[in-house]
Amino acid sequence: MSKIILTRDKEACVKCGECVDVCPHSGENSLVEAHVIIQNPGEIPEIANHENCIGCLSCKDTCRSEAILVEGITEIHSFLLDLQVWEKTRRIL
Repeated sequence: MSKIILTRDKEACVKCGECVDVCPHSGENSLVEAHVIIQNPGEIPEIANHENCIGCLSCKDTCRSEAILVEGITEIHSFLLDLQVWEKTRRIL
C-alpha cells in the first residue's frame, strides 16, 4: 500500500484553518499527538506528519480554495474497497 502524501498550494491557501479543524488527527480534538496538519495563528497550515494521515480526505473536501493535494489515495481506497468486499464475503461464508 502506498504512503499518503499531502501537499499544499501555498499561493491558493487562504489560511482559514478549516483543514486543521476537520482532520481527526489535527487540532484540539486530535486522536494522535503528532498532528498531521499544524497551523500557527495567521500562518499557512503546515503538513507536518504524513504518517498519521488516514486518507479520509476531510481536509481536501473542506478546503474552499482547493489548496490541498493528495497523492497515494488511489491505492488506499482500492485496499479499503477490497477489505469491504472481503468482509461481505466472509459474512456469507
